Amino acid sequence: MTYNTACMSFARRIELRLERLFEGVSATVFGGKTERLDIENKILRTADLEMFDHPTGPSVPNVYTLFLHPENLPLVPDATTAADLEKVITATAMEEGWRLEGPVSVTIISDPTLPTRSMRCESQTVSSPQEPWANLLGTSGNVAYPVTHIRSLIGRDKDCDVQIMQADVSRHHAVLFARNSQAWIYDLGSSNGTRVNDIGVAATPVLVRPDDYINVGSHRLTLKRVYEARS
Repeated sequence: MTYNTACMSFARRIELRLERLFEGVSATVFGGKTERLDIENKILRTADLEMFDHPTGPSVPNVYTLFLHPENLPLVPDATTAADLEKVITATAMEEGWRLEGPVSVTIISDPTLPTRSMRCESQTVSSPQEPWANLLGTSGNVAYPVTHIRSLIGRDKDCDVQIMQADVSRHHAVLFARNSQAWIYDLGSSNGTRVNDIGVAATPVLVRPDDYINVGSHRLTLKRVYEARS
């Protein structure tokens, strides 16, 4: 699969998602309880609307507060519903290549001032530590750099998510990101280049497969997805 093909698939998924969002904009209610799909779509629509540009690409808020009328609260306990919604948002961000500045948090609040067939969602971005989705391994197979952000900036500068303190690594060297259950990398016009399996990488993202070699300048690394390491 090429990156352009992945983009087309991504655009079609967004189109289908938005169709469903607009169909459910009135928060359809069955049996006095808000349909679960409408709740998920409300939060994902908020994420989409609140998306902002980051040097690594599209980024969305990671903290959400959902307000529902008491009669429309989900059937399951709020804590369980919130945890499930957190998983949905995180999985969607991984699938669509959205950067998150911290773990996703969802809080559901009862608000009797709302109409019974509506909901309101507020969001914010809060930076906090995250578990890595991948690791960059050194030549000896050790974990040299954990990759915690879905879209990670690689370089020498202190604002980089993966900071490599070597003279031939540019301040902002490359971007490594996840999308559609795959890893991609592109170069940011670095002085000494980025390579995958010794093939130069430019501004167009290149797929990084398991056990592929990544060269950032002269620094040689191998990407290992966390779920692969656990299998």
